[in-house]
Amino acid sequence: SGGFGMAIGIMGGTFDPIHIGHLLISEYIKEELGLNKILFIPTGDPPHKPERITSARVRLELVKKAIADNPAFDALSIETERIGKTYTVDTISELEALYPGQKIYYIIGSDTLFKINSWKDPWLLKDRVTFVVYSRLGGIAEIESEIEILKERLGLTFYKSNGPVIDISSTEIRRRLGSRKSIKYMVPESIISDIDKIEIELEFDLESLESVVKDRLGEKRFRHTMGVADKARELASQNGVDEDKAYVAALLHDLAKPMNLSDMLKAAGESGIMFDSETLSSPDLLHGHIGAYLAESLLGVHDSEILDAIRFHTTGRPGMSTLEKVIYLADFIEPGRSFPGIDHIRNLSISDLDAAVVTAMESTINHLKRNNKQVHKSTLESMECLIRDKKLEI
Repeated sequence: SGGFGMAIGIMGGTFDPIHIGHLLISEYIKEELGLNKILFIPTGDPPHKPERITSARVRLELVKKAIADNPAFDALSIETERIGKTYTVDTISELEALYPGQKIYYIIGSDTLFKINSWKDPWLLKDRVTFVVYSRLGGIAEIESEIEILKERLGLTFYKSNGPVIDISSTEIRRRLGSRKSIKYMVPESIISDIDKIEIELEFDLESLESVVKDRLGEKRFRHTMGVADKARELASQNGVDEDKAYVAALLHDLAKPMNLSDMLKAAGESGIMFDSETLSSPDLLHGHIGAYLAESLLGVHDSEILDAIRFHTTGRPGMSTLEKVIYLADFIEPGRSFPGIDHIRNLSISDLDAAVVTAMESTINHLKRNNKQVHKSTLESMECLIRDKKLEI
């Protein structure tokens, strides 16, 4: 390896989020090769977001916090600031200008090794970088043979690190966050308090969820549900709420609707849900709570925000979250519904979510009173709460 001060290591990646695997491997390779610096370079925002990816600004900020206590680690924003697609070959040219005369070691996981062939002009990296490959699990023979092929075809240089194999992935971390599981010891303590800025991953795929719901609800009710789901997504994007969460909550909001009262009461007993006498008298008021219970127990949905949105979609509650308001309103104004005043509420929903929710609640209360039905106190309280909050804003 180059003499002291003459060699740097590059650790690239989406870092969504950075975790202890990245840090441990970097520290190990720094010592193994006698490097004086490891530069962490988070990728920019992909032009077509392939999947949910946290903004480059947040990812860079978390990287900086995670490495702050290591003087040999630095974060560079050259890829997060570049407009358009980011190519490794461009990054290396920038680094050669920033660190003239330094030998560049480019650290990659074995999973990335198999992608080099598809990179833009990888042969241009010949004699300019040494790829340091650390194992991401398994396949030592495949790694060896891929290295031989790339050496031969592209003339690239490789070094295999003997560092530890750490099987932590950012995807796993986002999944754990999505299902409210602990990520202690997976990411550095210094970023735990900021981790809620990461775009979390929901643990279920939507297609399988849709088919479960369709089987359960039957054609007519499923049509209503899909109308609510599309409307929820639209309202979510207008109001800065996670669209996938809104979609899932809307998809599952009527999960308990097909059940009769005695089955609902049985489910309430199983799940230990306690209802007041006012709620017990009406299956219409029970199905939100029971639906949340089914979403968790049958379908493994553990996201508390989604469960609350299902739970309170009929009555609302004081202090509703934006997601809860979105589901309440989407259920009220989905395209299949028609009743006097709905167009007014639809128009309001575009400009003012709270005003639309208040108007929807007023409409419900008037409808119930006209039919001599009891208005649930949660609805009255949530409406008062929203009106009070609105007055405070004004």
